[in-house]
Amino acid sequence: WRQPNVTHLPVTLFNHCTPRYGRLIANGGFEIGDSTGWTTSRTGGPDPIVQPYGTEEHAAWMGRYDLSQDTLAQAICLAEDASSITLTFWWWVSTSDTSETDTDFLHVYLRDVDGGLISPDPLATLTNRDSQGQWNSSDVDMTSYAGRTVVVSFETSNDADGPTSFWIEDVHVNVVE
Repeated sequence: WRQPNVTHLPVTLFNHCTPRYGRLIANGGFEIGDSTGWTTSRTGGPDPIVQPYGTEEHAAWMGRYDLSQDTLAQAICLAEDASSITLTFWWWVSTSDTSETDTDFLHVYLRDVDGGLISPDPLATLTNRDSQGQWNSSDVDMTSYAGRTVVVSFETSNDADGPTSFWIEDVHVNVVE
């Protein structure tokens, strides 16, 4: 028996989605109890990113460990003729880091589907010094990205001087016609 000659050609997969209006993030409140709809990665600890808090709620618990880097990301297609596009998310920061400088970070980036940064500047940044002991809301204008397929990416990095926990909840991208 002879194995036929097989040529392996590179395959390019296109991340295609139809641009839409309304709220575009799937499972933005983590109601399912896991990270369904999101791509996640974590270094520095074994626990999944989506965790329960309170009695019935779930949220993304990022950071959490010294020397950790976490990512929570989701691709969406933004309608080209949108009159406004707004990213909204709720956050809570708690820290064991006693530094008086910014040492632990959560950045919200827009990436392309290949992982490259669309802009080197983050849409939003939180640090260990944003610890306030309460939930806060952030709104970010994304209208200038209309017509693009983007990956909304929450990315944390903690140093070794006491971990900072960045909780993320109720993530929405609202696209208005």
